[in-house]
Amino acid sequence: MAAFNEFASAYREYIAFVLDPAARIQAAQHPRRSDELFPVFDEEGRRDRERLESASMALRLVAESPHTLRECKAIVVIARRIAAARATHSATALPSDDFHELWDAQRRFVLAARQELVDGSF
Repeated sequence: MAAFNEFASAYREYIAFVLDPAARIQAAQHPRRSDELFPVFDEEGRRDRERLESASMALRLVAESPHTLRECKAIVVIARRIAAARATHSATALPSDDFHELWDAQRRFVLAARQELVDGSF
C-alpha cells in the first residue's frame, strides 16, 4: 500500500511543480522518440522528477496487475508531456486535453489499484 500512496503523492507533487508560475522548465528532444519532447527541470524541479521516477519504479516492483502497471505508466507519460508543454506555455495556458487525459488515467489507476488490493495480490 505504501508504494501506491507514494506514487500518487509523487506524481501530484510533480504536477504541482509544473503548475508553479515560478517553475523553470525547458524541453529537449526525447533520445529515442523523435516526435516527443521531455522536460528538463531546474534543481528544485529535479527533486520532484526524481521522486516521481523513484516512486513509479517502486510501484512497478510490487504491483502485480498489468492494468495497474499500465495506468502507472500512463500517468508518468502524461505528466511528462504536460511538463514538456510547460516549457513553451505559461502555467495557465497548458493544453486542457492533457489534463483531462491525466485525470482519466488517475481514475483508471485508482480503480486498478483498488482491485489489486481487494484481490489480495498485493
